[in-house]
Amino acid sequence: MKRKLLAALLALALLGALTPAALAAEPALTGPLGPDAIPTVLDTGRGYVVYYTLASAIYYSPDGATWTDLSDRLWVREARLYMGALSGQCRREFQILWTGEEYMMRQFLLDDPRTTHQVYGESPRNNKVTFLDEDFQIIGELDLGAPVEAIRREGETYYATAGGVERAFTRQDWDRRFSDVPWDGWFAQGVDLCAQKGVMVGVGDGRFDPERALTQAECLTLALRLYDLAHGQEPALLTAPEDWGRMTLTLADGTVFSGYGGEDGFGWWTWRNGYRGVYVEVPGWSDEDMAAGGEAQRAWMDAHPDVCGSNSPATLTLNGVTYPGTVNCWMPVGPYVLQFQPEDEAVNDLLHHAFYRE
Repeated sequence: MKRKLLAALLALALLGALTPAALAAEPALTGPLGPDAIPTVLDTGRGYVVYYTLASAIYYSPDGATWTDLSDRLWVREARLYMGALSGQCRREFQILWTGEEYMMRQFLLDDPRTTHQVYGESPRNNKVTFLDEDFQIIGELDLGAPVEAIRREGETYYATAGGVERAFTRQDWDRRFSDVPWDGWFAQGVDLCAQKGVMVGVGDGRFDPERALTQAECLTLALRLYDLAHGQEPALLTAPEDWGRMTLTLADGTVFSGYGGEDGFGWWTWRNGYRGVYVEVPGWSDEDMAAGGEAQRAWMDAHPDVCGSNSPATLTLNGVTYPGTVNCWMPVGPYVLQFQPEDEAVNDLLHHAFYRE
């Protein structure tokens, strides 16, 4: 048989393999709802995602033949508000890319471009690059402050274009969530905001432990961080020190008293005129000394002339945060204690808790 005849016969055989039955194995990329729902098909690089103009459903298929409904995913539930079946004006646009480790997604959702017909406007997720695991559950996001127009990844670097500007970022920029806080949990946004502001930092190992009750020490840590934020400062107390609750009173001449609230001479005073605060008992000052003429107190005051004047400068340090204020040797508590008053009266609300340690 001549080679040209063999080539012709082989060609017929090869063409015969491409029968309608064989072609049926090729992906029919309309998704389970068919072409009437007007599908848009995304090749993610790891299978296909299909969404529709006339339906809110979104499906995934690894091969274009078997489809998984993604309707319970948070980002899909959010997108249902932007279905164009009623007005036909809704804009729905997704881009989903498999990076080799996770899916990277951008979207643009607008319920109706006409200003007289908008109900929901643009989706808040339009400004974010959203990261999904293999099951299309959200595992991270990065807000770029403007609608995201394009996404890509090269090597270990991610890229996203927003407002016409491409920005590069790494996994650390978006992988900030706690592993035990579901993205669709009712408390997830609260946890996100607290973590972003540095108010609550979790329990370590990427966990938040949402079911655990706060300890009293954690409550005081939270109060101190909120105080810093309210005064325009970054939270100074990132972790609770080992000697939690220990206070250090430093006087103008460098004299230092250190102890715990309710112990070591530290106490809390409240006076009927509304004044309140921390006081510390000076060693040797006592009722007995006062009854004997207050010799120990007078000797101490003579040795510290810059301290026992009216409103002498002092600082009180509690759990790594130092608060400026003044001390006074006299009333309203009594003549044998040093009374500390912070510059900011609101600090007393924080200091008061130190006298109720677990």
